[in-house]
Amino acid sequence: MERSERGNVSSSSELKITVTFRPAALVEFNESADWYEARQLGLGEKFVSSIDTAVAVIVATPKRAPTVYKQVRLISVKGFPYQIYYRLLGEDLIEILAVFHVRQNPKIWQSRS
Repeated sequence: MERSERGNVSSSSELKITVTFRPAALVEFNESADWYEARQLGLGEKFVSSIDTAVAVIVATPKRAPTVYKQVRLISVKGFPYQIYYRLLGEDLIEILAVFHVRQNPKIWQSRS
C-alpha cells in the first residue's frame, strides 16, 4: 500500500492545489497503513481513506486548522489517533510535514519545519 509523493487535488474554486508529502511524512503514512493492515485485513485501507479525507478537508479549507508551531497547522484524522501537520506554501501548494501518532514526541516533526 504505497502513497505517491505528490498529488493534485481540485478544490471547489477550481484552483488546482498540489499537496506534497515530505519524505519522512510519506514513510510515516505508508508504515502506519501497513501496520494497520497487518493487524486486520482492510484496516490499512480504512486508515488510508481517513488520511485522504483529512487531506481533502485541508485542501478545501487550508486556513481553517489552527497554527500550532511557527507556520505549521494541525488537523486530526477521524477514527485514528493520528494528526497531520502541514503548512501552506502559497495559494496552490500544501506541504505535509508529518502524519503523526498523537503519542509521538512532537519535537520530531518540529525539526522538519
